Amino acid sequence: MRAFTRLIVPAALACCAACSPPVDPPDERPPEPQVGAVHDAILAPIDAARAVGNTLQEAADRRSDEAEAAAP
Repeated sequence: MRAFTRLIVPAALACCAACSPPVDPPDERPPEPQVGAVHDAILAPIDAARAVGNTLQEAADRRSDEAEAAAP
């Protein structure tokens, strides 16, 4: 019995020492998409172009009104 204890106890201790702590499970949820920044980056030049187009249209309308007012 003594030989059994001398062999099994060190072997069990070696097995316990070799164990690593459990790994945390990954999140079950998929990551949230980051579409806000991409969406804004795509629409920024389009919005700027619309603003310029509106400014040009307003200027053209003003010139047209002024030309009509100046005509006899």
